[in-house]
Amino acid sequence: MAALATTEKVLLVILFVSDLVAAQNRLSPCYDSQKRPLRCEPIFSNPAFGLPIEATNTCGELVRTDPYGQFYGPLKLESFRRFYRQTGATGATKDSDYSGHNKTWWQSITLYEYKEREIGDMVQASITLHLGKAFDITYIRLIFHSPRPESFSIWKKTTDTSDWEPYQYYSASCLSTFNVPQDGIIDTPTRAICTREYTHISPLSGGNVAFSTLDNRPNAYEFDRNKLLQEFVTATAIQIRLRRLNTFGDEVFEDTSVLQSYYYAVSEISVGGKCKCNGHANECVQTNSLDGNSRLVCQCQHNTTGPDCNQCLRTHNDKPWAPATILDANVCQGQ
Repeated sequence: MAALATTEKVLLVILFVSDLVAAQNRLSPCYDSQKRPLRCEPIFSNPAFGLPIEATNTCGELVRTDPYGQFYGPLKLESFRRFYRQTGATGATKDSDYSGHNKTWWQSITLYEYKEREIGDMVQASITLHLGKAFDITYIRLIFHSPRPESFSIWKKTTDTSDWEPYQYYSASCLSTFNVPQDGIIDTPTRAICTREYTHISPLSGGNVAFSTLDNRPNAYEFDRNKLLQEFVTATAIQIRLRRLNTFGDEVFEDTSVLQSYYYAVSEISVGGKCKCNGHANECVQTNSLDGNSRLVCQCQHNTTGPDCNQCLRTHNDKPWAPATILDANVCQGQ
């Protein structure tokens, strides 16, 4: 009987500990163990993963076969292939789920086709990613399957209805191309500068571009108190504007095979950030909107509501809404 009683006690202890762990797991990161409100955020993620892209032009969009050449060494056209665009298929021509492992990429039309269609003397293209919701962006990373462009830029929209704003310019000719001085001083929180970094023609494939939203930004250490910086990192859409190709200068001879070897190709787009919930939610979920489309919204806490927890509930408007900070969760007050 004593052994049975001991066993029952052990089982009760195990059940108690299990219930305690389960209760702790149910606690929201937006509150402490005493149910006091805390600033909370969704996990860090790549909101660009798997998103469809919009491109102003794509290899093979007018004809199913669009010949292009690929350089494997300086001024040496090693191979000449035909690219068959699989219309409607997923992959780098359609999605931002690019990876060096699956060998897919988005590719623009060639310089040859650009001239044949009398669009201009140099291929230009834009790639747009609609994130579906506001995110606090930490970095944007690109990997090119082609040589990196000589001039390009990264832009963003703060809201779905706002104008495009520049994040960063890249060019070997900053002043003449973008009317922005090279390597200018970031003297305001939201100023976009121009750098020649990442604009060399080498490597011919696999070149990386990394942009950090807060790198060298003034007052970045006071981010929680700087509304301009908070707005600067906020984006609902990202756009890559490819302005000028990197070439070896041989395009001036108008040789068809050479012109067909020049194009833009992007094999990876990564966007690092957090779903923007203003410190009032620890996760974002998909929900059906009134128009029947699925939409990403914050799972709001602290008596807040809205897609970004950007307003108080109607019953909790005793004081103005404010984002949560480390020092004050700014819970909406009311009934």
